[in-house]
Amino acid sequence: GGYKLYLDGKKNQISFATKGFIKVDDSSTGTIGNACVVKNVTNYNGETEAGAVRSTGTLNVYGIIHDCDGVKGGGITIKGGVCNIWPGAQIYKCFTLSQGGGVYVGNYSELRIYDGEIFENEALEEGGGIYIGGSSHLLMTAGIIHNNKSGESAGAVFSGYGATLVIGRSTSGPEIFENTSGGSGGGVRCNG
Repeated sequence: GGYKLYLDGKKNQISFATKGFIKVDDSSTGTIGNACVVKNVTNYNGETEAGAVRSTGTLNVYGIIHDCDGVKGGGITIKGGVCNIWPGAQIYKCFTLSQGGGVYVGNYSELRIYDGEIFENEALEEGGGIYIGGSSHLLMTAGIIHNNKSGESAGAVFSGYGATLVIGRSTSGPEIFENTSGGSGGGVRCNG
């Protein structure tokens, strides 16, 4: 039960110079709460390199992001900020023309996954579920990443170009399964 807030892009291309359907600026905190659904956003504006949600501040995700498309990051683009994914969060059926079907993390950013589910996302290049690069950091202590695919490498998680990756910190750590890639790393690929 309960009410939900639906933010629906209706798959119309964002026609103005934007940095995402939802943008969290530097020194700001944004929350996609458990009663919020962001869906059907298309953002192929190459200059902005963003998907549905772009953050350079702090983003907390408890809700749902699905069926969104973008240039770098179909669902979420983090550049110079922090993103926390919490229990109940779902990012699914998002698509990108390049890296990070579900989530793109770059430019000295941090992604912390404490729970939630990232699934059925697609990247034409690297990181069907998550792409992390540019001296960024990913910490995943719980959650599920499954059924994502990439055209080149890392169906689930791509980590490279100075990024650090830490998966699991308990005996019942995260689950990563049934991800596929057109090249190396069907699940996870660490590329330095």
